[in-house]
Amino acid sequence: MDECLAEAKTGYQAVFADVKLLQQDNFANVRRLRATKKLNGARIVALRTSAGDFARNLASEGIVEVFQKLENQYLTEWLNSVIPVGAAPQ
Repeated sequence: MDECLAEAKTGYQAVFADVKLLQQDNFANVRRLRATKKLNGARIVALRTSAGDFARNLASEGIVEVFQKLENQYLTEWLNSVIPVGAAPQ
């Protein structure tokens, strides 16, 4: 009987040690995830700020109009390549 108790105790201690290691791994993973989340949040803020600054710079330099004209020009060129100028509607 004492042998069974000793064996059960040893088995319990081994399982308890494994559970403890898994818990430590989980805590470490949670800490890593939180750090990554914080870092990614900071990156998102920086990207939004950069995008906002870029848009403000474009607007202040009148570049938006230039891009719109280029877009219209390329759209017109593409349409002309697909539907030749003067072609009758079908």
